[in-house]
Amino acid sequence: YLLGRGTTPWWALAASGMSSNLDMSGTMLCTGFIYCIGLSGFFVEIRGGVTLYLAFLMTFMGKWMRRSGAMTQAEWMDLRFGSGSQGRAARACAAVANLVYSTGSITFFAVGGGKFGAEFILGRTDSEARFQAAAMLVATSSVYTIFAGVQGVIWTDCFQATTVVSAIVGTVCFAVATVTLPETFQVGIPLGGGAVGLRNMTLGEWRSVMPADTLHFPKGSPFEHYNSFHLLIVCYLFRTLLEGHGGPGGYTFQRFAAASSDLDCGNMAMLWTVMLSCRWPFVASIAALAIFHTNQGGGGATVLLDPEAVLPWVIHTHIPTPLKGIVVAGMLAAGMSTYDSAVNAAAAYWVKDLYLLFINPDASPRLQMLHSRAASAVLVVAGLLLSTLVRDVNEIWGFITMGLTGGMLVPIVLRWYWWRLNGYGFAVGILSGTCVSICTKLFLPDVADYLLLFAALPVSLTLLLIVTFSTPPTSPQVLDKFYRNTRPWGLWGPVTGKMRDPEGLRRVEVETTLDRVASAIAVVWQISLFLLAMVAATDFGGASTAPLTALVGVTSLLLYLVFYRPLRWWDAGAVPLQDPLTPWEAARVPSDASGDVSFQDAVDFQGESHFQGSAGNSHERDASPEEEHQEESRPHSRERLHSVPRVQDNLPLLADTQGG
Repeated sequence: YLLGRGTTPWWALAASGMSSNLDMSGTMLCTGFIYCIGLSGFFVEIRGGVTLYLAFLMTFMGKWMRRSGAMTQAEWMDLRFGSGSQGRAARACAAVANLVYSTGSITFFAVGGGKFGAEFILGRTDSEARFQAAAMLVATSSVYTIFAGVQGVIWTDCFQATTVVSAIVGTVCFAVATVTLPETFQVGIPLGGGAVGLRNMTLGEWRSVMPADTLHFPKGSPFEHYNSFHLLIVCYLFRTLLEGHGGPGGYTFQRFAAASSDLDCGNMAMLWTVMLSCRWPFVASIAALAIFHTNQGGGGATVLLDPEAVLPWVIHTHIPTPLKGIVVAGMLAAGMSTYDSAVNAAAAYWVKDLYLLFINPDASPRLQMLHSRAASAVLVVAGLLLSTLVRDVNEIWGFITMGLTGGMLVPIVLRWYWWRLNGYGFAVGILSGTCVSICTKLFLPDVADYLLLFAALPVSLTLLLIVTFSTPPTSPQVLDKFYRNTRPWGLWGPVTGKMRDPEGLRRVEVETTLDRVASAIAVVWQISLFLLAMVAATDFGGASTAPLTALVGVTSLLLYLVFYRPLRWWDAGAVPLQDPLTPWEAARVPSDASGDVSFQDAVDFQGESHFQGSAGNSHERDASPEEEHQEESRPHSRERLHSVPRVQDNLPLLADTQGG
């Protein structure tokens, strides 16, 4: 119900992820930025809409998530902090924070869906119509989401992705065939309090993909803090790099947890990114249609457009009727696919990380399903009610990306790269960052979104360090098992120093070095790919086309050499990325009972091994017929390319040589 039993094809997971990311509310927001800023408005959505974390999921973070074997990111805490009090504290706090985030995502869908749906479903745009339209969309999406689980979500998303892509292709072709923009024109900008003003632009300014030094939005405008554009982009990029290195949660984690191999994780993320690039020519085409039709006759803008209303206005008034139906269906599908993924992931957090852990550990599968569906219904109602308090799409999106997510980034990142972080420090870091973000927004509702991030980060980091160093470290056995499963880079010296397998550690170092190089290349590749898609729809053959095409080509080749080949083959400079241990292999690694260890034990861990293994022949027993059947059915048991040397797929990469 929650993961699809690991049998879902990687291409279906990629299509589902793309459909979930290409949401209605976010598309309305991206269209508004491109409309009133120009193509360089793309860089505002470095904070979230560009989904730049996909570059890191493709190169290393996705396979780290899959290797954990967890259903949710919070359940992953058992692997990192143990099943004792540390793991329980980390798991509970992460689950609560992610439930808050999921509720915000549902609210985001309801706000955008209400604005869009009111135009086409009810034919009105007042606040009551927006709420009614949002409720109708939520009710429709909830039926298959709550009752079908992740399989229903993924296959519905695949169908919706087909609808979305059809709408995008039709709209881009229509815009290219009909639009010729004037050399000078006016665009609408928000002034605050619901008022809309005008901004003069030239065609060259609008088509430029290079961000300007300042944007000159008037004082009091909701976009005023975008005036220091370069500084804003740096802040957004900093936040996104942290998210990429920490790994996103929610439905994104769920997609990678459902993958069947490391290779499938890489394939999924790459296809996901390529498919998602189609969003940007679509929003640029809608923005161009809005400029063209509001600047007829050469006398300036004849219609004052709120940037967030550009998408529904263009579809309603200037897309021809046959295509209009496809586009409306595609946008509704885009919104519903994002909504259903958020609801399904949130249900997993409640059932796996709170209900089973603290309330009823012996709950039957039937009772777990009942709680999953009930939790989904509660979150849906909460998100729908909260949408009545939000003024616009940009407000809730800025709070989600820079506030809620930003408040969790410090512990989310450090858990992968620093052995000394324990479950208590992680829990305090998560809760403090989230609380600071929420309180800042409540008491300073008009504060710039990037200030939410920098209000939460220092508080979260300070409290995390204080609690971590004042409480016991995580058990050495837990850290050893975590490192063997995930094989991350970072400050793991006290753990790797006790592993007497220099060849295995060397291979891990090669793998992680290639991953770091590939992630830097992937960031450039993704940004240039998305920009090229936009330029191809609005200024094909212009000054930006050739350099962006060359950049995409070069980075694609480098990714193949540095990332894709090492992912598939083990040759002189690459590492095979193996599956996590099977249950009978994992039995070689002692499990942790409490998750805690004394300070002296931590000191001893740096001087002698706590991973001796068992004596006798227990490590060498034959597999049972059931285990042999399991191994034959594993994804990496598929036919090999005979000319490429391999290591055995089912042996731990880091061997327990000290155990004999």
